[in-house]
Amino acid sequence: MANKKEIKPEEKQVAKKDHKRFSVKKLPALFKKAYTPEAFKKKIIKNLYVPADKDDLNALFVKGGNPKFPEKLAVPLDKKFSLIEIRDYKWVAKEIKKNRKGVVKLAPLVALVSAIAALVIVICVFKNPLAKKAIKSGCEAAFGAKTDVGSVDLRIMSASLTVHDIAVGNKDSVMKNLFQVGMIKVDFNLVQALRGKFDAQNLEVTDVAWNTDRTTSCELPPKKQKAQKKSEDSKFVKEVKAKGAKALEDLKSQAADMLGGTDVDSIVANLESQLKTKTTAESAKNTVTDLTAKWKDKPAELKTQVAEFSDSVSKLQKLDVSGIKDAATLKATLDQVNSAIEAGNKLKAQAETTTTDIKNDAATVKKVGEDMTAAVASDMELAKSKLAAATNAVKNAKTLFTNALDTVGYDMLGKYYPYVKKAIDYGMKMKNASSKNKDKTAKKSVKKEGSRRLAGTTFWYAQTSPSFLIEHALATGTGFTAEATEITSDQDVRGKPMTVKGTYAQGAIQHAADFILDARSTSTAPLVTVDYSGKGFSAAVDGTKIAQKSGVPTVDGKANVTMQLTGGSDGFSASGSINLNPLTLTSDGFDNEMVTKYYTQALDSVKKMDVSFKAAFSEANGVSMALDGNFADVFADALKTVLSSMGSDAKDAALKKIQDEINGSSSGVLADVKSFAGIEGDIDLQNTKLSDVNKILDSKKAELEQKIKDAATDAVKSKVGDTAGSAAEDAASKLKGKFGL
Repeated sequence: MANKKEIKPEEKQVAKKDHKRFSVKKLPALFKKAYTPEAFKKKIIKNLYVPADKDDLNALFVKGGNPKFPEKLAVPLDKKFSLIEIRDYKWVAKEIKKNRKGVVKLAPLVALVSAIAALVIVICVFKNPLAKKAIKSGCEAAFGAKTDVGSVDLRIMSASLTVHDIAVGNKDSVMKNLFQVGMIKVDFNLVQALRGKFDAQNLEVTDVAWNTDRTTSCELPPKKQKAQKKSEDSKFVKEVKAKGAKALEDLKSQAADMLGGTDVDSIVANLESQLKTKTTAESAKNTVTDLTAKWKDKPAELKTQVAEFSDSVSKLQKLDVSGIKDAATLKATLDQVNSAIEAGNKLKAQAETTTTDIKNDAATVKKVGEDMTAAVASDMELAKSKLAAATNAVKNAKTLFTNALDTVGYDMLGKYYPYVKKAIDYGMKMKNASSKNKDKTAKKSVKKEGSRRLAGTTFWYAQTSPSFLIEHALATGTGFTAEATEITSDQDVRGKPMTVKGTYAQGAIQHAADFILDARSTSTAPLVTVDYSGKGFSAAVDGTKIAQKSGVPTVDGKANVTMQLTGGSDGFSASGSINLNPLTLTSDGFDNEMVTKYYTQALDSVKKMDVSFKAAFSEANGVSMALDGNFADVFADALKTVLSSMGSDAKDAALKKIQDEINGSSSGVLADVKSFAGIEGDIDLQNTKLSDVNKILDSKKAELEQKIKDAATDAVKSKVGDTAGSAAEDAASKLKGKFGL
């Protein structure tokens, strides 16, 4: 027999040892009987499903096997069987009895009918409440807010479901509905439903309304959540944060280079912080003040000394040498003059030391004065160049504004990317769970098994319908239409991608979008494709929430937007354009108030703006974003207008105030430097006076010496006469020597 009951290894060991054979009497009763060929086929063969079993029994039963019934089929009476064979035939006999048709047991039948009846009653009574509860709990789980369901009508035999008045709350605004639906009607395939599948050929949604009011809060009671381990930021999030931070730093850096001020006082206030004169003057004044204090009393002290000396030798200065006749008086007077000259030389030496010391300090004071003068010149040049080149800030205006919008763009990119990521993740899960991918996985995991008898019959159905399918869906409401096809759990079954097209209008606001999700395992098209256009909707970005005192503009206006996006497992790419008109740009500015004045006035001048953009992300290349359009030129022109509005008169007035400020800071120091020069001059004057006195004394000394010399010569001549002239001269020389001449 090809398919016999599996024998355990230990039983095989027993069978090998058991060589005893048994007669037909040991066979089951079904095999001891004799059958006509027709009866044998009907009662035995027809109730066997394994071909090998049929062949085995056809060979076992032979015509005339039982001599009592020579015309019938029976097992030969003289045939012998092993214990294992008898056990297998008993098992086959049981299978034949189980498979016989027409044998019905009343108790199981009654139980089955009762169970079916009870199931039908339960379904009829509870189908609508259960369906209503399922819809309510499903929406609340999906949207995180209370959901109200009016009525549910589930008709099993007609395979339809109708739901009235669904209101899904908005968890971010608890007294508002996210959306409200008047009716949902679904016609589904009952056959597929009985197989555990949902197949709706058509789904209709009507009376859709958005952001309607609620009478009660939609807030759900808080759920106890398990503490989740904080996950690290993804590569995308890290790069967006880094690039946004860089754009912000570039914005601040460029703003720091701008000159601020819209009037004379603000310009002066801005420039004052950049002037060197005040700082230099403070340092210089300390130096000059200390040295002035050191030397201020010295001229008067020296003057007193010179005056006292001059008074003490005043008689000698007025001495009439010609009136002195005798040699003794001359000698005494000469001694007085020599003493005076010696005192004068000592005083002169002291004065020269003082002069040398003050000259060193005077050099320091002079250098301070020169530094002060240089600082004044530098500051004057800075003020002139800054005021003359105020409009040059326009050359950086384009990059300044581009960096400002880059900061906004990266913030928006980080805010909306998670929605794109959810769509991509959902598509990837669907693609990985597709039937073809499952088949590939199943083939890899199949293990080769030995031949064994199956418990029952296996039926195979063609895979023509996925477990969940909405072939077509249509939703309508006030200003709203949406149509979708192939909403399915497995796109490989029907080979079609999911498509959604929709429009929404509320007043002047209009949205239109086409969405394609292609999760077919063999498709080469992008996983997600979005084509969006919007007109007249509100564009609002609060720049202060991105960063304060950074220049990031707050955007408020009406926008028309177009965008095309494709995405997959490796990232996304998007491009489009934004037209903002009318537009209001404001900012809390920068730390520099003057820069803020220029910047905010320029922003206020921008009333419309056109921006085109490109953005992308991939694991290999990271995040990229580029903005283009007329926005930079519009801002630059506005800034130029603001700066030029100051006018040359205002600049000249500002320069005059700056000059006065510089002169005011430097004048005190330069006056002190000049005052110190006066101290030095006074000391020089006393030196001059002392020198004059010393010169007079030297002159009187010379007169006295000459007078003594002449007196000595005359005295000799008068005693020895003219004839002894030479002897007289010798005597005179000796006399001079005596007087120390």
